[in-house]
Amino acid sequence: MNIAVLEIQFEDNTIYFPSIHFYLKSYYMKFGKNKDKVTWKNFPFCKNPSVQFVNDFIRKEKLETLLCSVYTWNNDQMIKLIEQVKIDNPNIKIVFGGPHVMTLFEKHRYFEKYDFIDIAILGDGETAITDLLDNVIDRKNNKKILGVSYKEDTENSSYIPARCLNMRPSKNYFYVWI
Repeated sequence: MNIAVLEIQFEDNTIYFPSIHFYLKSYYMKFGKNKDKVTWKNFPFCKNPSVQFVNDFIRKEKLETLLCSVYTWNNDQMIKLIEQVKIDNPNIKIVFGGPHVMTLFEKHRYFEKYDFIDIAILGDGETAITDLLDNVIDRKNNKKILGVSYKEDTENSSYIPARCLNMRPSKNYFYVWI
């Protein structure tokens, strides 16, 4: 399964490290069951991606799932962008997660308003995405997973946010206090 995380950067000239991609990937690589079946594609650094830019990346990398990191400051831009991307790539699974999704989510009204979104993640994305990917790969489609809501499946949607309980660093990590 080829997946990528789209993180839209601030509109100023700052280019930042795509941290959400690495949070989700590293958590999955540590706790996921099907590490050999998931390929995490690195979205190129982009400040203001166009629909064409995203479409080209999806096609080049043969993405099956696009994870969209949504904050208050990028919600409108992400909505506008991904709505057209889904029209151009109807078979790709669109997953929205982030603080803004959690704030605005009202059970299935979210999917009525944004019908191009297939899955919404509530709460911490690390555990929800890990369980979701393993669920899809193991072909237990639409199993109820804490923090995962499906567009067309109210019965198996969870409206309780996921929380990471395993975010402890291993003994190989060190800390620098400033």
